[in-house]
Amino acid sequence: MSKPTRDMERLFRRGKNDPAFFVENVVGTTTLWHKQIEIANSVRDNFRTAVRSCNGAGKTFISAAIVAWFLTSHVNSIVISTAPTSRQVRELLWQEINTIKANSKYPLGGETTLVQWTLGPKWFALGLSTDDPNRFQGFHAEHILGVIDEAAGVDSPIWEAMDAILTSYGARLLVIGNPTEPSGEFFNAFSSPLYNKIHISAFDTPNFTDFGITEEDIVNNTWQEKITGNFRYPALITPKWVAERRMEWGEDSPAYQARVKGNFPLIGTDTMIPLGWVLRAKERPCVYNDDDDCYMAIDVARYGDDDSVIGIRRGNSLSRKEVFHHADVHTLSKAAKFIADEEHPKWIKVDVVGIGAGVADNLRAWGYPAVDYVAQGRAWNADKFVNRRTESWYLTREKFRKDLINIPPDDVLIGQLTATKYDFDVAGRYRLESKDKVKARGLPSPDHADVVVMLFEAEDAYESFVHSDVPLREDFPKGSVGDMLRILEEGESEEVRWQALRL
Repeated sequence: MSKPTRDMERLFRRGKNDPAFFVENVVGTTTLWHKQIEIANSVRDNFRTAVRSCNGAGKTFISAAIVAWFLTSHVNSIVISTAPTSRQVRELLWQEINTIKANSKYPLGGETTLVQWTLGPKWFALGLSTDDPNRFQGFHAEHILGVIDEAAGVDSPIWEAMDAILTSYGARLLVIGNPTEPSGEFFNAFSSPLYNKIHISAFDTPNFTDFGITEEDIVNNTWQEKITGNFRYPALITPKWVAERRMEWGEDSPAYQARVKGNFPLIGTDTMIPLGWVLRAKERPCVYNDDDDCYMAIDVARYGDDDSVIGIRRGNSLSRKEVFHHADVHTLSKAAKFIADEEHPKWIKVDVVGIGAGVADNLRAWGYPAVDYVAQGRAWNADKFVNRRTESWYLTREKFRKDLINIPPDDVLIGQLTATKYDFDVAGRYRLESKDKVKARGLPSPDHADVVVMLFEAEDAYESFVHSDVPLREDFPKGSVGDMLRILEEGESEEVRWQALRL
């Protein structure tokens, strides 16, 4: 560090025993809110601290601020942090750490890289990914802090490796994150007497408490009436976001419980796809190679307030999702054709219940490999599943479990994938909750999720079906739409062909 002034010495001396004072007066940030202060004081006073929190509560900032406080307040201290993926290590906690150091009111000293802050040969902070527990070995100091960010997604070997370095009297451990997995080390921490436990619900945060907004206000839609000024903490979770998530997910959905109320979701026999599996899929990048097979699926809205959704899969990734509101058969057919021309899918699976049959027929008439998907049709394994849709969801569930699906950050999709329930019929077969029952619970039809299910349920099982059963343009009988399009194809514009189709 540069030579300290008397004022800096006074501030650092007091801040060593008062992390909230340090953050507010040395770092010079906005005043911390009471749960952030509670977390900082807990790390000061307790060997282990576990924090389960809703989204947008400022947990990444306070974790980074605690790293800055601990490192600069204890000579020759070591901080080791980790998270489920290297991206989360770099872009969440360490991005915040670097911002704090760069913008601190008083210089904090040392040199930083993307995931390292060095004050001396034995005085540093380091961010490690979780691919190799051996990387955590060999770190020992009188004052050493371990931070496990997004802790629900970190596997047991990393917890064990982290625990092995926390052997000194001055050691501290902070585990923090959304409570998305009702099992594992993070879940176990909240029943362990070794941890000081802190819980943060959206309704504990300042954007709610400043205006007296309660959960009842969200349910009764009276929250807007209570907002009489600006938010003190505009970056934190807002009543508007919570109200929207309640409408999309439902209060009893795993996503709402974990990401709004900060509770571990109860996983019983009625949850088809656990939230933790879906969030793991969200954290993996949606990357693919040019030679990866492309597939396309279309869920066609049956009711006026439902969405029609077109999805594209490349390799193991959901690479594209387009949503259409109040689209008729012809509009949706044309949109599907344009997307197919851009993406070149091996097959196009269409939910043909209701008006979806028209979309599938149109695509086949134009020579595209459209495959009928009948949700209520017979399952491949009819002894285990009551219908095709239930089987499709179960097969997709297994791919999420095995980490074989990557999805983009998408709150609507995550909520729909994790809110749909199932039970068993009298024969003991799996039975997925129908779309009508989902809507009866006050939730939107899971159209986004159904597209993902159609895309990922299987690949090879469709090869023979597509090649043997999907008619090409020349196979359509005389006088059909296909025959009409075949006649008009040469030298006619797209609009002329569309007008012919409308006839």
